[in-house]
Amino acid sequence: MNARKKSLRTLNFTVGEDTYCLHPEAKLSNILDQISGRQAQLTAMLDVLTEESGAALRSLSFDTRSRFMWACQSIAQEVSCLVAHVALIVEDEDDQTEGVTT
Repeated sequence: MNARKKSLRTLNFTVGEDTYCLHPEAKLSNILDQISGRQAQLTAMLDVLTEESGAALRSLSFDTRSRFMWACQSIAQEVSCLVAHVALIVEDEDDQTEGVTT
């Protein structure tokens, strides 16, 4: 697998690099579904911060709040990484269809 194809499949949103990668047969629609699901989860988590001025979150211990915020950050980074991959995939598909006439 060439370096560009590997970069299209490797996800580096975790503490350790090269921990996750997209399945070789993952379609753009699969990635978009993952983005949508993770955005919904992050939205639900962030709703805790705004409900009654974040009282629920403030009632948790410092360590739990820190882990909660770390989880939010991790999901946001995953979404950002997946969106970047979508852009690379679309660019790659555009490059492959350049010059092709129908």
